[in-house]
Amino acid sequence: MAQATFGFLLRLGFAVVHRSSTLIRFESTDLFVNIMHGRSSYLVGLELGRIRDGALYNLYEILSAFSPPELELSRCQVSEQEALRGCLESIASAMQRSCNPLLRNDSSAFDALGKVASAIRSEATREAQFGAVLERANRAWEQKNWKLALELYSQAESALNKTGSRRLAYLRKRRGIKA
Repeated sequence: MAQATFGFLLRLGFAVVHRSSTLIRFESTDLFVNIMHGRSSYLVGLELGRIRDGALYNLYEILSAFSPPELELSRCQVSEQEALRGCLESIASAMQRSCNPLLRNDSSAFDALGKVASAIRSEATREAQFGAVLERANRAWEQKNWKLALELYSQAESALNKTGSRRLAYLRKRRGIKA
């Protein structure tokens, strides 16, 4: 099903180099596209990358860079054949419409994608490092435990969003601490 749905890749110089029940891999001289369907999670995924430098980008990163209104496609989770077909068709359509420069190995498109992916990955890393601290800081704020909130927001300062930054500035001002 995925091979037929992503047949447009064949017209762009890609060939099928691997196929199993849950994965199909297309390759051109410089690029690869993996399309997969999780056996347990039923999540439909797509990866695009350059063969030579090992760069690899997932569907969420690609759509974030080139088609943000279609981000929901990166969360396609289906177990029924007909729903899988629809999901694959939607992803293929988005790729054709929005990602042609990537599929033609355009350097500026890959540069733009790299910047977006880097920001997404940095945010995910910060969330992994400071997520629990920020949850505790937010709870302390809601409970008006200013001393604890100040301590926790200060620990996670590099990961604060606008709200967290405003709260930290307020707490420092309240305590007479210069930023």
